[in-house]
Amino acid sequence: MWLKNIQVYDPILQQYNRGCVHIFNHLITELLPTHPTRLSKETVLDLNGLYLYPGFIDSHCHLLGFGASLLEKNLFDTSDPSCWFEYMQTDERDVLVYRGWSEDIIGYTPTKQLLDSIGVDKPILLTRKCGHAGVVNTKTLQTFSLNQYHQVDGTDLSTGFLTEKALLSLHQQIQTSQVSQEASLKAAYRACRQFGICSVHSEDCSISNMETMIPLLRTTPLHLHEKILVNCPEEMDQVMDYCKKYPDTDTFSFGSFKIYMDGSLGAHNANLTQSYSDKPNQHGFSFFTVDELIYFILSANHHSKQLAIHVIGDQALEKCIQAFEYVAGRSESKITHRLIHVQMASPEQLLRIKKLPLIINLQPVFAEADKQMAVLRLGTARLADIGYPYRDIAVNQLPFSLSSDAPVETINPFQVLSHAERFMSRKEAFFAYTVAGAKQSHFPNPLGVLKPGSYADGFILPFDLFTVTPEQLANTLPSHLLSSGKIDTLHMTTGEIV
Repeated sequence: MWLKNIQVYDPILQQYNRGCVHIFNHLITELLPTHPTRLSKETVLDLNGLYLYPGFIDSHCHLLGFGASLLEKNLFDTSDPSCWFEYMQTDERDVLVYRGWSEDIIGYTPTKQLLDSIGVDKPILLTRKCGHAGVVNTKTLQTFSLNQYHQVDGTDLSTGFLTEKALLSLHQQIQTSQVSQEASLKAAYRACRQFGICSVHSEDCSISNMETMIPLLRTTPLHLHEKILVNCPEEMDQVMDYCKKYPDTDTFSFGSFKIYMDGSLGAHNANLTQSYSDKPNQHGFSFFTVDELIYFILSANHHSKQLAIHVIGDQALEKCIQAFEYVAGRSESKITHRLIHVQMASPEQLLRIKKLPLIINLQPVFAEADKQMAVLRLGTARLADIGYPYRDIAVNQLPFSLSSDAPVETINPFQVLSHAERFMSRKEAFFAYTVAGAKQSHFPNPLGVLKPGSYADGFILPFDLFTVTPEQLANTLPSHLLSSGKIDTLHMTTGEIV
């Protein structure tokens, strides 16, 4: 198939090339300034000067969690528990799990006592929007084994408040049906397609569920780079042994091990050097020491896999930097590891990161979404000095990519780009949402660019993405999708395939 009279955007050279594109199977084979008549027997689509862009790469999201959020009711449209009760009564699930509350949204932190008063005789889990804290009722504590986590990392079973380890254990104990998981995956895929996303780096697997999750995730047509959660370096050996059954394909790659170094600012469990402004005696938690991090890094290097570390607080970041500095001075590994979030960093820390084999996954939407909460947690001066250092990361040319962290925030890349413009140019942001993300994944052919040999995945617009206003950018939807070498037309309002 040929696409002719098309403006093809090159995010590396930051320019358009007008001409025609030849696609065979699911790959681009030629880019030419004019359509060669020798091949006129093939299908030729005249796109009359439309604009073709490489598909977005969301380098950090939670694909199944995002899909589930699309299928579930948003319980927290209201802060009135009596309205929650009305909906919970009609929910046929054995365990009621809802995500999305925060103090900013509903005005308070729910408690076990509040959930018990609602009067629903089922286990209930209300997960905070950030995913790093949750609240359960008494029925949940009676049904699942959580007593060992009382007073661990901020968990307080007397109020039903769960954080990190307790919350992860509960999610692992709750059985989600295969049918629900398949529905969530399909919903996530449809949403990614309508926004021109061709690849995601997701975290859906751990030791406890990888035997069921990996076969399911391999069915998605997205180019999925999966980060598998591990709790200790020894689990890496188990993951590697299991993944030998599932070699990488065009649409699935096990590329990274994932660990959590701390929690979130909203849940007061990101690890800060100075205490929280609204909780003066609390610094949050680091879940690993520097020595333990070194062991993780060395083990990932041994397996020739990337280590992806969730890190938000500046004290947790300092421990990560120290560990990578130690390994860098003693290892010849060429692997580039990744830091996810980095919502707090001093200028000195950023300079040290720049010298290390690291890339940062940024979510610029957080700077706006968190602004009220962040002032409370950090205070005005500290927030200005080291909070959300995205401009400094871009100006100092640290390697970074852009992402959404969906379902925490929107997966819409055009809205993420509009937020990114506070910190960098639109073309820099687009590069970070395509080429930079592709550099972190491991597929047989290139992503994030449109050139001979690359996957024929992209999106088409009737206008130049780099000349529209910020408001127009945030409201953009592709008119057509190029996916696996096929062109689909999208409804301009719903984003559904016509």
